[in-house]
Amino acid sequence: MSLLREPINNLFFELANNSKTEIKLCAPFVKQGIIQNLYVVKKPSVAVECISNFNLPNFYKKSSDIEAFETLMQNNGKIFNCQMLHAKLYIFD
Repeated sequence: MSLLREPINNLFFELANNSKTEIKLCAPFVKQGIIQNLYVVKKPSVAVECISNFNLPNFYKKSSDIEAFETLMQNNGKIFNCQMLHAKLYIFD
C-alpha cells in the first residue's frame, strides 16, 4: 500500500498495465479519458470494477462523464453506485 500526495497518472497506468487479474476503482468522479486509457493499457483478461457516485449534478458540472460508465459497461466492467461516496481508492490485483 502506498499513500501518494502528487499526480499519479503515470503510476496508475503502469499498475494497470502490470495487473494480471483485476482492477478495482473507487472514486466519486470518473472521466472518460481515464477509462479509455485504462482499457488501452490493461490486458484483455483483467476485470474492472468501479464504485462511484452517480449523481446528475456531477454529470452536469462535468465532474464525471456518463460516457465513462458506458465504456465500462460496454467492456463488461462492473459498476456500483454509492451516493455518499467521497473516498478515492485504486486496487490493482
